[in-house]
Amino acid sequence: MGRLRSVSVMKNIKVVLSAIILTLVVFTTNSSCSRDKRLGDVFSEMKMPYVALNMTLGTRIIITNDREYLKELEKKSGMSRKQIRELFKYLQENPTRDEIRKNACDEISKSLKEFQNLPDNKKLNFYVINLLAPYLTMIVNNFNVNDTDGEEIQSIFAKLFNIPQNQANPLFELVEGTRHYRRGGIFRSSHTHELNDYLGKKGFHLDYGLRRSYANIFKIEYVICKGKEWRPGENISIFVLRQIYPNFLESKLGYAPAGSSDVFIIKDLHYNLAKKYKNELRKKTPRIPFSDRGSQQLWNSLGLDIDHLKANRILYELAYKDLSGGSLSQIERNLIIQTAIHEAKHRIDEIEMPEMRLNLDLEVSAYLTTAIFGIYPFIGLRDLIEWTEGYYRNTRYTKLGNLLVELWALADKSLKQDDAEKFLRAKLRKIYENYTTIQGNDNLINQNEFEQRMLPLLMSGLSSSIPPPDPRPSQPLSLSR
Repeated sequence: MGRLRSVSVMKNIKVVLSAIILTLVVFTTNSSCSRDKRLGDVFSEMKMPYVALNMTLGTRIIITNDREYLKELEKKSGMSRKQIRELFKYLQENPTRDEIRKNACDEISKSLKEFQNLPDNKKLNFYVINLLAPYLTMIVNNFNVNDTDGEEIQSIFAKLFNIPQNQANPLFELVEGTRHYRRGGIFRSSHTHELNDYLGKKGFHLDYGLRRSYANIFKIEYVICKGKEWRPGENISIFVLRQIYPNFLESKLGYAPAGSSDVFIIKDLHYNLAKKYKNELRKKTPRIPFSDRGSQQLWNSLGLDIDHLKANRILYELAYKDLSGGSLSQIERNLIIQTAIHEAKHRIDEIEMPEMRLNLDLEVSAYLTTAIFGIYPFIGLRDLIEWTEGYYRNTRYTKLGNLLVELWALADKSLKQDDAEKFLRAKLRKIYENYTTIQGNDNLINQNEFEQRMLPLLMSGLSSSIPPPDPRPSQPLSLSR
């Protein structure tokens, strides 16, 4: 069962009234390409027709000189300002979605010819960026691809990734499974897992979503742990992924695919989140402050002595407790650790409590665990408050309401303690121990084994795998005309 950490990392880009709006339909995300000097690897440039397809599937692009919009677009797409200008020019010359789609399809034929003339040491990265990524984007969005081109892309995959001749080509299986799903059939998640088994051997990973029609290929930046046995026959692997071509990423800091022992963390989103926290500390106000009347009504209904001013002060002070004095790179690194703990707990719960299938219970378990053991306990508490507030508002489950009351009271009280961190972690442990699930009324698993076995694994794996972050995670993603 898959676990998605629903952290709202990317907000909608502002609409600029003076902008020239391209009438392009909103779909979903895909591809990009970059140079990372720390790793010493250079990726092939993604061709502009593919970039335009990815970007217009991700959002409605606004051609404008508005600095705030351009800054936001830079941050969310991985593109530099110069690259965005090149994209704008291309979109002005090709303003309809049909033109963009046709150009991308035509470019695949050209890329196949270019691929054949490349030296062997450049074929893999070029193939991933300029053939496999756009091909899967078109397949998942149910766009037509020339049959001959598709067959050649599948054949090249088999050669590059060393598929045994007596085994089915996993790329063919994924494509056919997607087409079967589009005709009303059932899609087997094993198709994606099998393809990723081969991609992973070459340092890549595909995030593939049929319901929202996206296909993102990432570079595996580093491995926290791989194939670590938790129970006989039950393993866990944790990978940190990096964006390698211009696109809009799904708004999830980490996720665990259904039916897989693997956990994935998206590095780029942690850098963006760290910048938001630094900005919050400068402004001395939460990045998403409470302001609506609905929040006040909710607090009143729960008997909480809170108003917007007090709530926002508490949220800001929780962040300040953990983040004050931290550099951008330190905050980014520690946020990755927070997400690793969160996602690892999802995987362990999946093994230990397979009957706990309600997403709300799973998230309470993971958020509490992150706050108890994470480097940032006050941020962990704040995340849990914001998550619980949102889901109680939508569901009105009594247990979530009771939890929300307890969390707000703890936040206010812990900020006033001399030994605030020790006090907070102890109280959070009690909340975890006393929580019973909404579905089944069961206790959560004992934390001792997670603390003794998983936590050291995460910390040692992160220490040995993650180099001290640079001021920026990588150079701007590159693209070509």
